[in-house]
Amino acid sequence: MKSLGWRRGYVNNRKKSMKSSEIGPEYNSVCMAAYNGERYIKKQMDSILSQIASDDELIIIDDGSSDNTTEIIKQISDPRIKLVLNEKNLGVIRTFDKAISMASGRYIFLTDQDDIWTEGRYKLMLDTLKRQNVLLVTGNLDTIDSNDNKSDVCIGKVHAKDSSSYGKNLFRIFTGRAYYYGCAMAFDRKLKNAILPFPEGIESHDLWIAMAANYLKSNAHLDDIVLLHRIHGKNVTDMNRPLKAKLKTRVIMFSMLKTLKERRVRGV
Repeated sequence: MKSLGWRRGYVNNRKKSMKSSEIGPEYNSVCMAAYNGERYIKKQMDSILSQIASDDELIIIDDGSSDNTTEIIKQISDPRIKLVLNEKNLGVIRTFDKAISMASGRYIFLTDQDDIWTEGRYKLMLDTLKRQNVLLVTGNLDTIDSNDNKSDVCIGKVHAKDSSSYGKNLFRIFTGRAYYYGCAMAFDRKLKNAILPFPEGIESHDLWIAMAANYLKSNAHLDDIVLLHRIHGKNVTDMNRPLKAKLKTRVIMFSMLKTLKERRVRGV
């Protein structure tokens, strides 16, 4: 019961704070984890920098690339770019944890290194966060191949009509039927208090973030396509994992929910 009180208090306090003039900085942050992305990263950066505001920040953390990824980033002269080099390889989840921790903007967008933002994505998601006064917004994606051609790989979608179906969304997360992808997310910086640091052992920061927003009853889905997600040999997910691995994931998720219930959100 104590944790439920925390949840109600969190949402109520958040709504009150949004009415205040003290709502944080006016600029926003984009967080990218990079690793050996020399082939596609410039095109992705161009699609981002062409949309975000002049005082926003694009935080790129390179996780020990052995190719020319960092050199390509450094060649782009733009004050909005903040490049950070990991001293050792942390993996994608810990790298995103670090990037989100560093983000100081009012709203935070997540992005992969090899995708392409669709035109208008930034404004659409930003407007939705503000208009609906939610902590998290998630859109959908189309897939492309290594040559930017439409791919025949189909990925499940989120639906706007299910935005407030918090219990159903959580159930779908636990049963592996929720289509939340970090590369199609943007969230209010207040959500950082609930999601950081990422719990040890999690396999998906995307689902952890979605779990937190649905648990806090502050979530929005878009029917719109906000991303062209690139499918290539280095990022194809194994969809046919053994039963033992799937069961392990479910156990970890229940542990994640317990972690979320036990956390106390401060500074809201």
